[in-house]
Amino acid sequence: MDTWQSGRLVELDEDECWELLASRVVGRVAYDDGSGPVVLPLNYQAVDGRIRVRTAPHSVLGLRVRDRRVAFEVDDVDEFRSSGWSVLVRGRASIVDVDLHGRAEGPRTWVSGNRSLVLEIDADEVTGRRLMGS
Repeated sequence: MDTWQSGRLVELDEDECWELLASRVVGRVAYDDGSGPVVLPLNYQAVDGRIRVRTAPHSVLGLRVRDRRVAFEVDDVDEFRSSGWSVLVRGRASIVDVDLHGRAEGPRTWVSGNRSLVLEIDADEVTGRRLMGS
């Protein structure tokens, strides 16, 4: 990797992007709901080149995102140092098969209620960049 210079953007390789994705538990999924772009924060899990999220089966996310292309973003910002990083995943969201007891592995959610639907974003593009601040 290049040496750091203040205020410089550096592109991240895919391995580093997945390491950063695995280091967090909250990200944002973006999709088009027919009226325009929507961005929702949620808990996630990075698993084998995929992003997993858990939602309610009849939620807006559960109904609008299945079998559609979405974007998923995670970042970290240090406002004091004017630095940070951002990773963007693009791919198709699909339902994860459940086991015989109706369960699927997925992230633990911070929201209560029935969150039995696990959606998986199969990444076909992963990009990231880092800003080294002052």
